[in-house]
Amino acid sequence: SKHSLWRRLESLKITASIKNGAFFQKVAGYLWRMWRNGEYRRLVKKTILQVSYLFRDNLKKEYQRCQQAPDFSRKFIYMPLQVSPESSTSPQGGVFVDQILMLEILSAALPKDWLIYMKEHPIQWLRFGLEFSSYKYRGYYRQISKIKNVKIVPMETNSYELNNKSRVVATITGAAGWEAALWSKPVMIFGYPWYLDCPDIFRVSDTESCKQAIEKISAGFKPNPQNIINYLKEIGQSAIRGYNADSAGFSSGISREESMKNIAKFIVKELPNL
Repeated sequence: SKHSLWRRLESLKITASIKNGAFFQKVAGYLWRMWRNGEYRRLVKKTILQVSYLFRDNLKKEYQRCQQAPDFSRKFIYMPLQVSPESSTSPQGGVFVDQILMLEILSAALPKDWLIYMKEHPIQWLRFGLEFSSYKYRGYYRQISKIKNVKIVPMETNSYELNNKSRVVATITGAAGWEAALWSKPVMIFGYPWYLDCPDIFRVSDTESCKQAIEKISAGFKPNPQNIINYLKEIGQSAIRGYNADSAGFSSGISREESMKNIAKFIVKELPNL
């Protein structure tokens, strides 16, 4: 999986460091510096805290208590949760930074024989740990599991299979929505992703707009592949090559400096039009 721990370590160049032995030298050096500088108490406290997660209740354990295996023979909406906190939900999600609100609206709009399969983003726990927080608090998944017709699926469930076998993919701004559109799968978006203006994608914000979208989808609506191709062509002609986060530039083929120059050049060009 592209979100597996090993792939994440590769992107950070840690796997190469492990193979040549430098990783262990650096860890040993880090521990020695902490001990020499009198920071061993903080090191011990941090170690105990991490080990304690194995025995204490945490997000993963609560999720597993609420999960149910999906039944792919049912009609369902696939709704992957997004990482929080992150700009993809705040500010790009607006009020739907509260992802439970989004699920409640979808649930209220569902036909009687439909379900919602929800899956947590695999990066959530890796990036922010398993401890409860103000974003993913104690009882968060339990609250979701109590919403009518919402089922929490196991983390090991294949995301592409969920996407492919769903009747529609619902997301705030997630990449799952764009992937679905490329597969001619109906998409409902609640936030403001970069592909917001793509034709044949449903922009929804309340129960009524969700119902209208589901009615069209039930009647056989599917995105027109040519509309998607035309949109991509327009994006290619009007976009500039650049990125605002180093993590987004790993496979871009351009350096950070080149990216900064491209963005700065575009801003300077547009300033007279403001």
